[in-house]
Amino acid sequence: MNTISDLKISLPNNLKKSFNVDLIRVVSILMVLVLHTLLNFTERTDFFSTKLWFIFEPVVILSKTSVLLFFMLSGYLVINKERNIKENAQKTTKRIIIPLIFFSILNIFFELRKVSSVNLHLLDFLQSQLVRITNFPSSSLWFLVVLTFLYLLNPLWALIFSNKRTSELSSYLLILTFLFSLIGTFLKFPSLKNEVFFNNFTGWIGYIFFYLYGGAIKNNWISFQKSRVNIAFIVVGFIFTFFGDFYT
Repeated sequence: MNTISDLKISLPNNLKKSFNVDLIRVVSILMVLVLHTLLNFTERTDFFSTKLWFIFEPVVILSKTSVLLFFMLSGYLVINKERNIKENAQKTTKRIIIPLIFFSILNIFFELRKVSSVNLHLLDFLQSQLVRITNFPSSSLWFLVVLTFLYLLNPLWALIFSNKRTSELSSYLLILTFLFSLIGTFLKFPSLKNEVFFNNFTGWIGYIFFYLYGGAIKNNWISFQKSRVNIAFIVVGFIFTFFGDFYT
């Protein structure tokens, strides 16, 4: 007779994958909360270079990966789904575009209430809101704006990730989008600005890399067996982000 310690619970593969995805979601959500909480301190000039800044900043750096994980998860879950153009448009409208419109209107009313005490002409206010919407990442809903672009292009991504023959093309796109994001990041540092180079019509291109990376993972086109290489990338990324934040 088997004891309790001898019992092994085996879950179906799809259930295991779902658990892993949900776990990453939960961790990423917590990281977003931590990030926006600590940014209120680390971005303050009177808090900069204090002992607490050097304690909080590493946590902020690690938490910044949360948004990238969300893009990877979206690509992992969506890219390889078989949907025609009509079905994809319906899903995108229901899950992304409608929430984007709803929260955009809600945000406008919220901002209007904030400036109600200021003598600001209504037309000037509406113009300023339009500028925020089209100015990446000034819009508070930039994440949904970027996902709108990526989701509407899902029929194209599905073709590229449909079989092994197109894996070379996917690798080509991954390299291009990664280089765009990398070069853009270094270009914006000298001016300490991101509004000029990045807007809702160019900023989303850098995030294609993480979105497509998720699709490549789903197809098992990327290997994770080289732990030393992965650790080296994490360390280098951490160091660059730390000094980049310190400089800015």
